[in-house]
Amino acid sequence: MIALPDFAAGAMENWGLITYRETAMLYDPLESSEVNKQRVAVVVSHELAHQWFGNLVTPSWWDDLWLNEGFASFVEYMGVDYVHPDWKMFDQFVVEDVQSVFNFDGLVTSHPVYVPVSHPDEINEIFDRISYGKGASIIRMMRFFLGEDTFKRGLTVRLGPDTPTHLVLIQSMKENKPRSDVKAIMDTWTLQMNFPVVTVTKNGGTGLKATQKRYLRDYNAVDPGTYPSPYNYRWEIPFTYTTSSNPMFDQTDADVKWMRKDSDTIYIDNAVGDPDSWVIANVKQYGYYRVNYDSANWVALVNQLKTNPLVIDPVNRAQIINDAWNLAKSGDLPIETALSTVEYLDKEPEYIVWDSALGELGYVKSMLERTELYGLFSTSTGHLDVPILRLWYKMSVCMLYLRATLASQACAYGIDQCVTESKQLFALWQQNPNAPNPIDASLRGTVYCTAIAHGGVEEWDFAYRMFKASNVAGEQGRLMAALACSKETWVLSRYLVYSISPDKIRKQDATSVIVYISNNPIGRALAWDFVRGHWDFLMNEYGAGSFSFSGLISGLSSKFNTEYELEQLNDFMEKHPDMGSGTRAFKQAIEKTSSNVKWMSENYNKVETWLQGQGF
Repeated sequence: MIALPDFAAGAMENWGLITYRETAMLYDPLESSEVNKQRVAVVVSHELAHQWFGNLVTPSWWDDLWLNEGFASFVEYMGVDYVHPDWKMFDQFVVEDVQSVFNFDGLVTSHPVYVPVSHPDEINEIFDRISYGKGASIIRMMRFFLGEDTFKRGLTVRLGPDTPTHLVLIQSMKENKPRSDVKAIMDTWTLQMNFPVVTVTKNGGTGLKATQKRYLRDYNAVDPGTYPSPYNYRWEIPFTYTTSSNPMFDQTDADVKWMRKDSDTIYIDNAVGDPDSWVIANVKQYGYYRVNYDSANWVALVNQLKTNPLVIDPVNRAQIINDAWNLAKSGDLPIETALSTVEYLDKEPEYIVWDSALGELGYVKSMLERTELYGLFSTSTGHLDVPILRLWYKMSVCMLYLRATLASQACAYGIDQCVTESKQLFALWQQNPNAPNPIDASLRGTVYCTAIAHGGVEEWDFAYRMFKASNVAGEQGRLMAALACSKETWVLSRYLVYSISPDKIRKQDATSVIVYISNNPIGRALAWDFVRGHWDFLMNEYGAGSFSFSGLISGLSSKFNTEYELEQLNDFMEKHPDMGSGTRAFKQAIEKTSSNVKWMSENYNKVETWLQGQGF
């Protein structure tokens, strides 16, 4: 294994010599954070998994890339969880993979995990969240409905040399579990894009009715028809549920009730012991689907969260928030219901739930940060952090993550104590840069960003000098991101020029720097203008064949939410029809922006009313 100073990908599983970015391999216990440590462990585990999934066992063609990347992305969690069970890796999986890839796969510009590849130029387009995150998520789902023992046996069966590569795994599992037609089930997840939302309602007092339909973030979006569904967007769904009258979250394959692709609905008799019980479906979010409920059940779930959230498994607490907010984005649920799911957060002790909640609140922040409502929103969201700070004395890894996450939120929303202490710590380091850094590694990203945001060019220049002087990749990454936090327009403009100057910023990091600047409300328009002004250069340097180019387009436009910005995107794409591998990313940017515009139109006033009702 070798770390390379300037490397486009995160890592590459070359047979016999695995290559890495420095941030994905090198760890210094004195200078690196726990986040850096986990990143290294996860990437090393991923690349070692590839020695089997991808190297020894290799698909015959790129159509089955998801078998390479999906399995390595799932097995990486198995490897790290074996070494560090205290990190709760499979809890993190739900937020980092399942909920993350939902954001991509809820678009009509998504694609199936199995994609016919007819030309080499199409290969790089499928190195995306679908092949990695969705691939891993449906494998996790398959592991659950097959059962652990069957899953393990399926990985060890040897088949004949003439068996088609993409059938090796699923056929071997079918032989181990003949009562389940694994191929028929998995084809509905690999051969069609998107995913279902299952709506659960009471039926006859103690029964349940569950109905599936295709979820789309924007049901008005026009499907280009690039990947027509062979199953009319119906799936074979492993449905599970639990109730407040008999809460049971440690379920197995024996608890699965199947929803079939040839029927929209299933009925379950005597499912609820008490007609007033709440119901939670998709236990521990093993299934790759969202869940909606009737209004009474949503009210019951929110009341449970407010009275005693620990009755519900942390994964399902995170799921309730993530499902509610994204069902509100699609119009399947009132925004008021989604807002109510985060009102209990001052009682929430688990990192993954905060991670999920802050992701959704971060979306609202990005929609409001250039409006007059932002002040009210920042006050209310900053307020949520205060009670949870008492938990900082518990120093498990997940609590360290929570501490760092909440500190970041507190400073981002301008809480005085966080800003003051960050500026003081940064000044202390600035006074004696040759001494050991006085700032805790897990908090440095927040302290650096806050000090630069509330400082001037002196703080920026100092941070840049320390960035150039550091030989620790994790520290370089934190400083590089923090340099984009400046509120000085000319400083951000200078940094944009640095981003495409290899003597200032490594080529591998150029697109990341531009995205960092675009995430700064002051830098958003600067970054967009810069990319348009340097489009030909960026296309030549980072276009077709680059893993980072689609990330540039996605990151640059993620906060666009006005008709004017949507018009700019459409106009730019019309004038640049030959974008190569960036075409799909640009179409996705247009679809997301259109959805953001719709969200603002439908929900701005409702969020304002909710904030006023909270007393802020």
